[in-house]
Amino acid sequence: MNPHPFTNPETGLSKAAQEALTRNLAPSRAKALLAAAQQTGEITPQDIKANRHQIDPLSNLEPEMRERIQQAFSSHEQLFARIGHELPTPADFAQERPDVYLALAEAYTSLEAAGQEPAIVISPLDLPQQELVVLAENLTSDPTIPHNPLKAQNDGHGLWLSDWYQEHYQELQDQAKDYLEQLGATITRQDGLDYTLSVLPATDQPQDLGKTYNDIDGQTCTADQYQTLQFVRVQQGLPPLDQKNSTWLHGRLDDLSPRGNFGPDLGQVSAYDGGSGNRYSVRGRRLPGVV
Repeated sequence: MNPHPFTNPETGLSKAAQEALTRNLAPSRAKALLAAAQQTGEITPQDIKANRHQIDPLSNLEPEMRERIQQAFSSHEQLFARIGHELPTPADFAQERPDVYLALAEAYTSLEAAGQEPAIVISPLDLPQQELVVLAENLTSDPTIPHNPLKAQNDGHGLWLSDWYQEHYQELQDQAKDYLEQLGATITRQDGLDYTLSVLPATDQPQDLGKTYNDIDGQTCTADQYQTLQFVRVQQGLPPLDQKNSTWLHGRLDDLSPRGNFGPDLGQVSAYDGGSGNRYSVRGRRLPGVV
């Protein structure tokens, strides 16, 4: 007797399990469906893992949104392939949260309605510093990028990290990961790295200009999100953001916090320190927009 009476021969999943993984359901509903299927012996966790790439988690989205998400995954896959990393698939994120793309679509639509030029960002939480440097070098030397704004400098090819930022890279990264986890980010692991899915404002200048890091209580995007957004734009032939401003990046050590921008003359995406309480009219934030 077959212990797993699958009802869908194409995916090998039970009706309940497939519904949980492919429909835009609330997490509680999806978990209940999967639990019921596992109790009756219709499916095991191994079955779900083995079949996740045969399921299209974007099937219930509007065609325009579906295409937008597919394009985002494609561009990010190309970006991280430059340093030998395989990106998670849409199904990997859906396995962690079945309604993740409904949440993403809602976040995107909300930012778009507010005129915030939303950008879908798939970013690692724990990319080693040296790999970030190599990624920037790879992009800088890529002759196929139209109007490539990145330049090679003695202190970094397409990327400049202050001494303070380099010294505290891991501490700041740990703070950022804890922060996104507290916000309820959907996290999936692939090829030794944890990745999040988010929708960031991609306007030329950040929001809430003139506010200090203390004013915003650290509620801003992380360096990983920001740098991924900037490098994807470069790869696509789009101008980097913050050429006349800077964005606070999440993290604080004593009275210093990181911020990022792009220096058009030097051709570098930058990450450096600023006083958490210092107020300047050109500093703002970009909300992390995790789903």
